[in-house]
Amino acid sequence: MKRAPKLCRHRGRNLGYVRLGGRQIYLGPWGDSETEAAYRRVLAEWAGGAPGGGHAARQVTVVEVVSAFLCWARRYYSRSEYQRCVAALRPVAELYGRTIAEEFGQTALKAVRQSLVEQRYALATVRAYQRIIVRAWRWAAEEGLVSTDAHARLAVVRGLRAGRSEAHEPEPRQPIPREQIDAVVAEVSGSVAGLIRLQLATAARPGEVVGRLRLADMDRSQSVWTLRLAAHKTRHHGHGRTLFFGPYAQAQLLRAAEGDEERLLFAPPRTVSGYRQAIVRAIERIRNRFSTEDERKQVLQWSPHHLRHTAATELRQRYAPDQVQLLLGHRSLSTTEVYAHADAAVAARIAEEWG
Repeated sequence: MKRAPKLCRHRGRNLGYVRLGGRQIYLGPWGDSETEAAYRRVLAEWAGGAPGGGHAARQVTVVEVVSAFLCWARRYYSRSEYQRCVAALRPVAELYGRTIAEEFGQTALKAVRQSLVEQRYALATVRAYQRIIVRAWRWAAEEGLVSTDAHARLAVVRGLRAGRSEAHEPEPRQPIPREQIDAVVAEVSGSVAGLIRLQLATAARPGEVVGRLRLADMDRSQSVWTLRLAAHKTRHHGHGRTLFFGPYAQAQLLRAAEGDEERLLFAPPRTVSGYRQAIVRAIERIRNRFSTEDERKQVLQWSPHHLRHTAATELRQRYAPDQVQLLLGHRSLSTTEVYAHADAAVAARIAEEWG
């Protein structure tokens, strides 16, 4: 007598499945009553001689694909990229959660995209979220949750083009004048002020320095200290990322450490969100000191991400693009140029010297 197939749990996806005919048949979320009912139907049809358990196995839904992909993404991507995946797939689950994943096609993808446009998401964000959705279905096809045709139907949908859609197109992020940054530094706590100074000195991403720096982890054998990050934005592409700390940055690190090499530096805040909120609150306090709206508008709204742009712009004024590229950790010069905004003062100096 053949042994009955067991209901198994795929821990990575938290889905229940059975093995029949050499393939895994996913039945639904582990512990769900519908999953157990589907298993009993499969078992009954298998016992009755139906090939492969008949057609009792319920097809995987969109919300199950989303859940399974995010379980995998949490381990595979950096924290910031994982959070982007969560944000991109949230409207997919909200609008089409109970839809069979195999039936989620071009029309559904465009509907999700339009919902983002109507919520005033920036064009770049809409395009990025669309790529993540397609990436999730590619992963699902690779894992056998959907067919390759399901992924292909999404992959053929072209992204929105600048100037040719209703998507919000905000002004490019600009560098922040130093005097405005200094005003905020005077308003925030010592740890937040140290983070601001460190970002300007290293051109690091906020997520590379918030809640993760310890002197004990750094190579301090040379005049410029280094830290090779184990987790970072492009790690899943096989890229490395090293931070470089010159004399000024070292002074900020030593001040924050207070003699303890194992101490977590610049904490609190421990998250980029907390860091951002501290800056936003400081800007609001500065604005409230002015009596007129025109004066308040002169105080720019900015976030930790602007500090990287500011540092990159200032570096680009003094060093060659390929040198700046190394410090920023970019894989291409074109990315460096996006960060290094054009500066009229640079053009004037070149014109004075050259012509």
